[in-house]
Amino acid sequence: MSKPLKNPYRKIYIHINSQCNHKCCSCILTDDFKEKNLTLRPKLLSNALELLEFDDNTIIEISGGEPTLHPFFIDILEAIREQHKKTISLLTNGSTLAKNAKLREKIFEIIDELTITVYSPFNDIEYRLTKDPLSLKSKLYVLKEAYQFDVKSHLKTLVTQLNYKDLPLIVEKIIGSTISHININAIHLINKAWKNREYLAVKYSKAAPYVERAADKYEELGITGSLVYPMCLIDPYYWRYFPVGFGDVIRRTLSININGKVNISLNLQKEFFNKPDKCSSCLLKERCYWPSEGYINYFGDGELNPIIKKIKECKK
Repeated sequence: MSKPLKNPYRKIYIHINSQCNHKCCSCILTDDFKEKNLTLRPKLLSNALELLEFDDNTIIEISGGEPTLHPFFIDILEAIREQHKKTISLLTNGSTLAKNAKLREKIFEIIDELTITVYSPFNDIEYRLTKDPLSLKSKLYVLKEAYQFDVKSHLKTLVTQLNYKDLPLIVEKIIGSTISHININAIHLINKAWKNREYLAVKYSKAAPYVERAADKYEELGITGSLVYPMCLIDPYYWRYFPVGFGDVIRRTLSININGKVNISLNLQKEFFNKPDKCSSCLLKERCYWPSEGYINYFGDGELNPIIKKIKECKK
């Protein structure tokens, strides 16, 4: 079978199962999908990976559901490591790894990077978003343990109505020597997140000052960080934290689903390229992360301020 694209992919998302042990109200997956307890068969994954081209910087990210719940999770990790000598990243909520030392150590011996989403430095807010009373404690413990194994740790957070004022504290209180990178993301109002929009959604312009204060902490603490947010609502001083060529990165991203099917487009990619009409004249073009369709349907586009004149941004 021929390969689906001549250009090598930069990032491969592998969704190996649907089951999850958290009930995050911001999840982009539906409850019905997660309750089906679907799993990707290792042979199907191996066949799918054979179809793809890679470059030297390709990252293979494994996610779910909660991927560590897959009954053959270690087998899958070992097969990927043997088949492709690329960076392996694990996206996890940390709950299983915090409880199972043997599994945790085995995983950390194989993977290169770990990504965990932390919603708040406060237990009550973290619980309201994940429905796990030990969520924050487990995540912080796993991040610390990963550091002991020289596994690079990436921390993500979502900007929601419940936590946007805490964004600077997330960076200040949680980031330390154990974290390699932090990424502050605008929330995707799809599926479960859309269902809970009245509980979660906050206008980008309202949260923007707190996003900027969090970015100030990047520089104060000497850490690397990025922002995934509408750039027209952020002071150009902070544009240094937006990925250059983000559109190209998205185009060179694909997923392998639970059935072993290669999907060149994710929901995220579809939303990214469905640019609102108001953004069509903006000079930032594909570098910006413009509002998704769900966001525009809920809040409208009145707060957007397309950049139509060249602006000199601050460089590092």
